[in-house]
Amino acid sequence: TSSSRDDTWTVLNTNAFDNNRKRTSVVVRDPQGQIHLFVKGADTSVMPFVDYNTCLYFDETQNHIDRFSDQGLRTLVFAGRRLSPEEYDVWNEKFKEAQLMSEGREKALLQLASCLEESHEEALQESALFDVTTAYRKCLQLHGVTALEDKLQE
Repeated sequence: TSSSRDDTWTVLNTNAFDNNRKRTSVVVRDPQGQIHLFVKGADTSVMPFVDYNTCLYFDETQNHIDRFSDQGLRTLVFAGRRLSPEEYDVWNEKFKEAQLMSEGREKALLQLASCLEESHEEALQESALFDVTTAYRKCLQLHGVTALEDKLQE
């Protein structure tokens, strides 16, 4: 006898993919009320923000990514972290304000996405991928990697 149950996770926010960040993310609330950020993107845009000190398989995963790349496969990295209610509330207020902007909306939303994904020390800064002065914390937990042959690109 197997037991199964359906859990409902609520999508709170989505951060759209863009060609500069090369990633997308979603903020969700789990059935117990915990808030999570899930990130999916190119290895070069996610791995720099993974906390390798708490990831027992970081080096092994990076080796797999390198091998996949050598084989011409397209990789996607999945990572995430739990958000405190306080952190989420502060970020979400800025997110809601940015959505209402008539000028500079897209830039502000991209900066807020990077702020959350990279755990910036200050809001509305450029991604640390493009601005070395942006202070951030490596706090994403690595969830996994996929590799596929991208026939659509050929």
